[in-house]
Amino acid sequence: MTLTSYQAPPQGAFYRTLKHFQFAFNWPRTNDLDLRKRHNLYNFLFKLVSLFNLISIMAHFIVNLKDNNFDVLVEDLALGSAYVGAMSALILIGLNEKKWSHFFRRLLDFRKFGTPPTYEKMVKRYNLYSIIIYVYGYLGTSLYCFIELTDTANCEKLNREGRNEICGTVAPFYWPRELTTMEKIILNVIQVASILLYSPQSAILIIFPSEAVDLLKTRVKHCAHMFLVLFDDPDEDHQTLANRLSFCVEYQIELLNIAEAFNGAFKRCIMHVSITATVVIACILTQLLTTYNLGAVTHVGGWISGIFLMCRAGQTFRDMLGAVGEAAYFSNWYNIDSASIKKTIEIVILRSQKPVILEAIPCGEHNYDFFVNLTKTSYSYLNLMNL
Repeated sequence: MTLTSYQAPPQGAFYRTLKHFQFAFNWPRTNDLDLRKRHNLYNFLFKLVSLFNLISIMAHFIVNLKDNNFDVLVEDLALGSAYVGAMSALILIGLNEKKWSHFFRRLLDFRKFGTPPTYEKMVKRYNLYSIIIYVYGYLGTSLYCFIELTDTANCEKLNREGRNEICGTVAPFYWPRELTTMEKIILNVIQVASILLYSPQSAILIIFPSEAVDLLKTRVKHCAHMFLVLFDDPDEDHQTLANRLSFCVEYQIELLNIAEAFNGAFKRCIMHVSITATVVIACILTQLLTTYNLGAVTHVGGWISGIFLMCRAGQTFRDMLGAVGEAAYFSNWYNIDSASIKKTIEIVILRSQKPVILEAIPCGEHNYDFFVNLTKTSYSYLNLMNL
């Protein structure tokens, strides 16, 4: 036995998120060594199958770029960018499994400082959100696949103009000859399976930072409340008060360390997703300007909503730790006749003013300003593609 991977208890924190990751073997289902070997094999095979779509999209892109058929490249860019962004993040999460497990265990260790009052409510909320997001991912992906399979009018029009497009496929595909009916059925089965292996997973990937940040926020509020009521008992003896203050300071330091651990894992695995999203959003919107596609609407809607949630998580992450310093400042510390206690409160306030961010290398940090800039960048790409 090896105990490296965090396994969420039933209906506990991150339970549904990790269950969804486990479905496509993006997170181990057990810590048993032999079963983990089987997990690694299945994970490799699933990634290999899903890689088929990227290869076919790249082949289609290269051939049409060579022939100067720029009007059909937008969908290639959208699907290719979405695949690279999402799949690379899922692979990196697997490679950094120990770091994520360390973060989970540290965030959810309440033995010393106690469980926040709002923790259970937040856990139930995000387990429900995870189900909704996953269902949306599957329904949206299935709708997109169905429309791409059945809506062949534009593809057939291009072929009448002398092109050699393979119509009636889920994703763009190049082949030097027309496919037979059986070949096309096999191709579509592989393409649908490939997309369903990573597309709904990417939806969970985007909501995942919000779950982590909001659970951490429950602990920050818990710590802030401890500071706020710390000096409410005027008859408390100095030593007891000093011990309670020391306990609260340790809690603040622990939360800062947890926040740094989360940012460290986040920037190794997920920070690039929002950057690739600008290309995906611009390409899908360009596609929608020429042909209305309900599947594309759900696709772009999911990406825009997801990136907003990621930036909202980053903004919350930056702002929330300041609540501890504010609580310490507004407590009744000024009534205490102790220079050492007052000095400690000053340190707590100063420490809470140091910003802790969710990085978005090389573009700064995830916050609301970053979302606005991403929107502007996508709009710029949209204009460039439609020149």
